[in-house]
Amino acid sequence: MPAAANDIREALARSLTELVELHSPSGVEAAVDAYLLKRLGEIGRPVTDGAGNIVLRVEGREPGPLRAVLAHKDEIGGIVKRVNDKGQLAVVKLGGSFPWVWGEGPVDVIGRHATVPGVLSFGSRHISDESDHKRQQEHAVRWRDAWVETKLDRAALADAGVRPGVRIVPSAARKRPVRLGSEREYIACYTIDDKGAVAGLLELAARLRTPRHPVE
Repeated sequence: MPAAANDIREALARSLTELVELHSPSGVEAAVDAYLLKRLGEIGRPVTDGAGNIVLRVEGREPGPLRAVLAHKDEIGGIVKRVNDKGQLAVVKLGGSFPWVWGEGPVDVIGRHATVPGVLSFGSRHISDESDHKRQQEHAVRWRDAWVETKLDRAALADAGVRPGVRIVPSAARKRPVRLGSEREYIACYTIDDKGAVAGLLELAARLRTPRHPVE
């Protein structure tokens, strides 16, 4: 592979790694906003519109139709529906989030005041055929069959601002990309839709100097 192409690939991988570790479920996008404004501010003068979109304009060499290149910065998450006395959280989906996609494992609960670690749990697998959990071993797990375990009491969760309506996402540790292929040319991770495209746009903006027509 030419050195320039490899440099672009590695730059994309770095940008994607930084992006996916920033939680940005729909409606809670401040962390990724700050990152994008800093990166784009090194290139030009990005602006944020009334809908929260971040826009960078690259002027063209000549007048002409404006080209718009887009990607969404938010990610799919879950929403806390209830908090019980055992520190367990009932969750409902936001967009296309499904517990069987995330699997059992660490999640981050983005409270109003602090982020609380938790574990997405489906219950014990050491069960009999009469157990209510038996169906989880034979069918796709639904959110009503799962919960998030925090091991905190109501007071501690309230102090962190964890209440119905806050977002849940896979933990940052689980989001780190994995490189695949003989030349590490493939990459896989949570939230690659659409942060892979955002990473690509960042690298494009850094290299797009004087297009023929203006681009946003």
